[in-house]
Amino acid sequence: MKKATLMRSAHKIAKEIVDECGDYQIALSFALKEVWRQVKTYDKKRFGDVAIMSAAFKLMTPKQDKNRNYFGVPD
Repeated sequence: MKKATLMRSAHKIAKEIVDECGDYQIALSFALKEVWRQVKTYDKKRFGDVAIMSAAFKLMTPKQDKNRNYFGVPD
């Protein structure tokens, strides 16, 4: 993936999540990390509209701790 394509995709994602972050620079930082993670993990060459929307959704939802225990009893 070219750097220009990477930046374009990151800007599109950042525009989607800027309301959640409150600051565009922070949103762009999160988006760049997510785009770079997907490029390295899945060897992506381009980002379509669906990939941008799913990346934005992934960044906006809080992480769930799958190994948490309530009162010593696992879920």
